[in-house]
Amino acid sequence: MKKGFVSVKNSFLNLKIVKLRNHGTPPTNVALRQINNLLVNHQNICVLLEIKTINDAKYVDLDMSSVDDTAVLRDYMVTFMVEPGDGLFEATVQHSALIGYKVQGNIASVNPHCNTSVCVDDAFLKNYCYCKHQQQE
Repeated sequence: MKKGFVSVKNSFLNLKIVKLRNHGTPPTNVALRQINNLLVNHQNICVLLEIKTINDAKYVDLDMSSVDDTAVLRDYMVTFMVEPGDGLFEATVQHSALIGYKVQGNIASVNPHCNTSVCVDDAFLKNYCYCKHQQQE
């Protein structure tokens, strides 16, 4: 087995964990698009975010071909920083030939925007909103 690979085999699953060298841009873009889709109806007070850096990106291949020849899934785990505000987020994005890329679960805010999201009352949106008035200060 190659260095950097972990393989677990049984009758249903072949698992490999691989750290990406090219930083996994497509799954990160999908995660950012989902965040901005949450913010789009609040553009009067929240800034749409942009990727500043991709801190970590890896994937796990779930090869379930013993069950279904077309059932190969890839779960990407990405950690990325956005601007403005240097918010740090973690997301799991699944990819398959049938569905393309899809965010799994909620995108976690590793360092919540605390004081930069005071313009929003919604506790969920506070994780993602960077208030426009913060940009002007």
